[in-house]
This record gives sequence, C-alpha cells and structure tokens, in this order.
Amino acid sequence: MDRIAIGGTVLPEIMEEFASSPNLSQNTLPQSLLDLQATFYRLRDEAEADVPDDEIIQGMRTLFDGEAAGDVDAIEALGIVTVVAVADTRSQEEEVPPEETGAHSPYSITDDGGRIYTWNPAEWTDNVSCDGWNGERWEDD
Repeated sequence: MDRIAIGGTVLPEIMEEFASSPNLSQNTLPQSLLDLQATFYRLRDEAEADVPDDEIIQGMRTLFDGEAAGDVDAIEALGIVTVVAVADTRSQEEEVPPEETGAHSPYSITDDGGRIYTWNPAEWTDNVSCDGWNGERWEDD
C-alpha cells in the first residue's frame, strides 16, 4: 500500500535528528539524507498507523549510530519491529523523573555548559547559620 504525505516532507525532522551523528560526513551528506528519507518511507509503509513518525526517526538514528554503524541499508534490513523497539528503549531511558534530574525544582541552577546543580533543603544535615549584616560600614567605605 502506498502512502501520501500531506503537509510536506519528513526531511527536516530527519535532518534535525541526524545532524549530530558522527556517522555523517560533509562529502556524503546529501546522498545520506536522501537514503535516510527513502528508508524512512519504506519503514513507514511497514509500520502500524499509530506509530509516530518521530519514533521511527529516533529508532533509525539510534541504529545508525549503533548497530548499523552508519549503513542506511542495514537499518532497513533490521526492519520496522527493531526500529520501533529501539526507539521505545531510547524513550524509556530519556524519561527520568524530575526529582532525579532537578528539572522543575525550585532549588536548581543550570550553568552555561548545560550542567544542572540541584539542592534539597530537606536533605541538609547541618543547620548552621551566622549573624547577618548589622549595617556596619566596610573598611573602604
């Protein structure tokens, strides 16, 4: 059964997902993207209708950087069942509860490098404090 893509191509999503892949080179990029797009559509035809496109693309990327080692034909040979299974595993690994990442915590700071520093006052064991500033002037004031 052939499908008709309404609303444009899937190529921008593929480009975004694969942009940081170490298995793509400037010399082969255009052909690789065309091959990935063609593979996506062949896999899409094999997939159930309720499988989201981004799940197929994520599975393709994981296999491309892993087991397929940059070989688009190897991804297609593994089939849609493997692609979706890999995507499901990847999404489960990415689903870390906010408590563990510090996301959405009022006690977290993200630095310029993207590192998240969190703290939880309930876990503080020392309740040490010091006297506050009483309005004294500094030496140089």
